Amino acid sequence: MGKQNDIIQGVNQGLDLALRIVEKDGIEELKKTIEFRNVSGCSLNISRKDIQAATEKMKFHSTMTAIAISIAILQDDFYFSNYQIEKFNELFAEHVNKCCESPMLIKEYCRKAEEAGVFINLDKEN
Repeated sequence: MGKQNDIIQGVNQGLDLALRIVEKDGIEELKKTIEFRNVSGCSLNISRKDIQAATEKMKFHSTMTAIAISIAILQDDFYFSNYQIEKFNELFAEHVNKCCESPMLIKEYCRKAEEAGVFINLDKEN
């Protein structure tokens, strides 16, 4: 009976969150929240907007770290010119911005990586 109570409590919390989102920001925001959760795997009892606000600094830091590491590898191991590095940095930022605007693109990038033999699974924890 404990597991059933946990499920019922989870459903009730989800409905409560959905109601708060619709009342505050409308049905379109609820749809965006559902899409975001399906892509990100994030199932917290807070809205998408609250999750985004809380993680903005972490996303920025992670992105800047990935760019810095990528640039160092391109310089040190692949001997990219300054022009190539600048172009890479510009395109990387453009693609990151696209993913921020449309999280569904992340799965497309993962699919492209698989075509190159790199398997990225965002659905499970390591």
